[in-house]
Amino acid sequence: MPCLAGSDAVPGGKRSRARPVVPAMEPTDVLGDRPAPGPPPGEVVVYWRPGCPWCALLRRRLRRAGLAAREVNIWEDPAAAARVRSITGGDETVPTVVVGDLAMVNPSLGDIRRALGERSAHLRP
Repeated sequence: MPCLAGSDAVPGGKRSRARPVVPAMEPTDVLGDRPAPGPPPGEVVVYWRPGCPWCALLRRRLRRAGLAAREVNIWEDPAAAARVRSITGGDETVPTVVVGDLAMVNPSLGDIRRALGERSAHLRP
């Protein structure tokens, strides 16, 4: 189960499967007057928040696998929180991962590797 902002859930039992990979939508910036830039093609961006056990688990797995990722704390970056809300339909559900033009909510390491394989072989170890 992914974390929603403000949730104090603790992981237990099986981890939920990632939602289908969907195109990332372009949010507006914090002022709402222009599109916020998405990540460069092929970049892996992990949106997370402190206290989210699933975020910590995914970030640890990415590091152990040697996959390069930019980690963005949505509680410290309002534009990142807006991007997550645009991807998830209004919620700040994390971990949310963007690989190039694809966004995934609560993906497995395998989901991320598949997305990388389809978009950016140069980022894989």
